[in-house]
Amino acid sequence: SIAWNIEDRVKIEDRVKELELRAHGGTGLDVDSSKRMKGATDEESKICVVGFSHSYHLVYAFWANNLGHRFIYAPANYPKHLSTEFFEQYYHTRNCTKFVIGVGQHPAGYPYGAPFSLKQWRDEMTSVVTNEEIFKIDGEIKLYLRSIHHNPIGDMIGKCQPTDWRSPTVIDSYNFILENLVLDANNSRVDYLDTTFIIKWGALHGADLPCYEEERVELRRGPSGL
Repeated sequence: SIAWNIEDRVKIEDRVKELELRAHGGTGLDVDSSKRMKGATDEESKICVVGFSHSYHLVYAFWANNLGHRFIYAPANYPKHLSTEFFEQYYHTRNCTKFVIGVGQHPAGYPYGAPFSLKQWRDEMTSVVTNEEIFKIDGEIKLYLRSIHHNPIGDMIGKCQPTDWRSPTVIDSYNFILENLVLDANNSRVDYLDTTFIIKWGALHGADLPCYEEERVELRRGPSGL
């Protein structure tokens, strides 16, 4: 049922927050260094995984592979949330210098109606990668535009007219734009991260989320710089 799926997602998100609290002394931007896990230091640079449900499932998979202490879940749904202040806060409070950004699910039409046009998606993401103030925060700041993941074609995506527009065609178009944004940016501190290899086609417990193959997260971790 939908209610069960939502409950399941909340449990996963709460578990991620619990693990972050133990490891880092807080969740999100709320930090209490006195609660930080032994061995986790302020000097250790972190990787912020930016997005919503797909992102916190990725962080949970990293925890399953004993890599979670290096990652911070940073909630954001739309490109407009990725302001200079957003990056500054996570840099100063969570020591994040690398940001894996996956904010395409909500712009692609879930859960609030029709998707961004391709032009709007391109324009809003361009405003992020060309924001020089972000890169002035620290010389080590790097942005990874993560591929937007496919979703199972259920009643919402597959019906006519759809009430969830995240069809493979829309997602592939968004990803094509992201890849070309990286090329056009010509910036060594902006990269594209293809994470489709860790996705299994099929719903997670019947929800609208894909399955994340946790054992594959450790096998291929993306660009060597990450």
